[in-house]
This record gives sequence, C-alpha cells and structure tokens, in this order.
Amino acid sequence: KHSCSQQHYIYRNAIAAFLDLTPKNESSTQELPSSSGLTAMIVFNLSLVYHCHADRYSSSSNLTKVLRLYKKALDALKTAPWLAHKSYSDMTVLGILNNMGAVFHELDKYEEAEDCFKVLKNVFMTSKDGVVALE
Repeated sequence: KHSCSQQHYIYRNAIAAFLDLTPKNESSTQELPSSSGLTAMIVFNLSLVYHCHADRYSSSSNLTKVLRLYKKALDALKTAPWLAHKSYSDMTVLGILNNMGAVFHELDKYEEAEDCFKVLKNVFMTSKDGVVALE
C-alpha cells in the first residue's frame, strides 16, 4: 500500500502566530488570539505532526487520530473570531479539507474522501465568499 503523500498532495504548512507583546506606547498593547483561536492553531499544528508521522511510518491506526484532530481544528476555526486575516483562516480550512480527504482515502473510506474533495472544489468554485460559503 502506498503512503498517503504518494497518492495525494498533503498540505503541510503549520499555523504560525507572531505576536509583538511589547507595547508601542503606554496605552497600546496587542491582543492575544481568543482561546478558540489558540485551540485551532494548536490542534491544527498537532494534526499535521500526527499526519506526517502516520504517513512516514505507514501507521493507519494513527490516521484515525489524525481525522479526529483535523475535525477539532475545523470546529475551533468555525467558532474563532480570531483571525483578522481571512485568507489565513481560509487557507487553513482548505488544508484541513484536503488533508481529511487524503486520510479518508488512505483508510479506504472513499465516500467520505469524495465529500471532502467536493466541498474543497466548491470552495474554489465559490465566488468571493470563499470558505464562508461552507457555513
């Protein structure tokens, strides 16, 4: 059996948060992301770690855990008003959908994989609303 990355493109870009906590002046501070935003970042990055590990070592048992983590990251993204940069959030959602489709395919769950890829395609075909159309 081929590894997931040999059959599908795997989105592997982790979310990085760069915060300058040094105030520009006495009354200016940068707000931290909301707890749901931090949860989304951490869980998505953890998903990538487990996904790459499962892919490298052909561990299908870890792929089930990967799916759960991607779903948690997606749920957190849906409830997080944390990103001022919508394109950053959109890319993460697209990465999650793509990677979940690849994992479902690797687990021989072809209908679920097709559902993920259909939603992914719809997002690309959607007008300016992008990922907002998923809700």
